[in-house]
Amino acid sequence: MADSKTLSSELPQLPLELWEDLSMFDPRSHEFNEGLDAANELARQGGYRLLAIEDIFPPVEVTPPTGFESEVVIQNGARIRTDQFRGRIFGLDRQSDQMSLDVHRLVSDSGVAVQYCDLRPFMSSQIRKGGPEDNQVGKLDRAFLKDLVFFAEHGHPKNTVTSVKGVNYTKLGRSKIRGYWMGVELEDGSDSIIARIGDSADNPKSEENLYRRLFKKQL
Repeated sequence: MADSKTLSSELPQLPLELWEDLSMFDPRSHEFNEGLDAANELARQGGYRLLAIEDIFPPVEVTPPTGFESEVVIQNGARIRTDQFRGRIFGLDRQSDQMSLDVHRLVSDSGVAVQYCDLRPFMSSQIRKGGPEDNQVGKLDRAFLKDLVFFAEHGHPKNTVTSVKGVNYTKLGRSKIRGYWMGVELEDGSDSIIARIGDSADNPKSEENLYRRLFKKQL
């Protein structure tokens, strides 16, 4: 028997004129959420499929990094609840009930699909300023993506933060450079996505400061 998602995808789309103005609103705003709810109620009543965020903000294809055959970015593609970070992750600048983040979807050269969003820009300035030097950022990004593919293939990360459940990290060679990431649940509870949450530079003090500010823990 086909599931509800499959059945919904086979239905026609709600006429564009009934929802095209939604792309003009910030998806975190009351206006957007009220409009989306109204449009999807019309869809239910009229026998149309429900609108997805990709309908309103179409994916944009970008040049993929080395080792990947494709990458698309979906503007505001992940809506997440902030209460899931309570007692685990600290330093978020925007303490609203929910956040909307761009989603990066990539397919590796070996055909493995991965996706992630980035919480780092929403962190406090004290957390953001502690990252690696500019000439190391690209290397850490590539190492993170490799770890993401490993996670998708094996079902577990290479490295985990033992003092904070569910948080993992990417390390850059033998340096002290670290990139921290975790799985976050989407607002509707239908799925989860990887989120980058913070980086540390190539010195013990940077890592200690990040633990204190991001996790409220002593390294």
